[in-house]
Amino acid sequence: MLHNPAHVELNAIDLAWDTVVRFSPFIEILGEGFFADFAHVSDDESRHFSWCAQRLAELGFKYGDMPAHNWLWRECEKSSDNEAGGLDAGPRLVKKLVGFGDNRTSKIAARIADEEVAHVAVGVYWFDSICEKLNCAPDFTFKGCEVWLISAYLLTYTDTHILKACNLQHNFL
Repeated sequence: MLHNPAHVELNAIDLAWDTVVRFSPFIEILGEGFFADFAHVSDDESRHFSWCAQRLAELGFKYGDMPAHNWLWRECEKSSDNEAGGLDAGPRLVKKLVGFGDNRTSKIAARIADEEVAHVAVGVYWFDSICEKLNCAPDFTFKGCEVWLISAYLLTYTDTHILKACNLQHNFL
């Protein structure tokens, strides 16, 4: 049961660093805070992965002993209309682990779940901030546009002109 969260944490490390690299051309627009926030998220996710890997070792396993999965991406698709849709998974896992009598692992899962709230807050803050710079409604953009389109918007940003995301079509690029 702990291998799945470990895999999610490993994917989250990659996703946070991918965000830093992917948006690095826009440092002047986004500011250093954007990159510091996502680097901090990656650091947290690395710590979470380490906790999971350490606990797996205590239980006689190691990360990689079981098949990998795409659970993180499946859950993202399921909750595509809700920024924080996966946050309820942590408390459910904690409850299962307590039911199995594994209090040590349940404490690890509970701490990870608590910290994930801040990670979602970082993503929501920066998404809203970018939408504000683009003068578009975050709710519309989140539900109606692909995230890659944000990159296209930022590419067109200048000091005197901001393309309005809500008026662009998906075939802009």
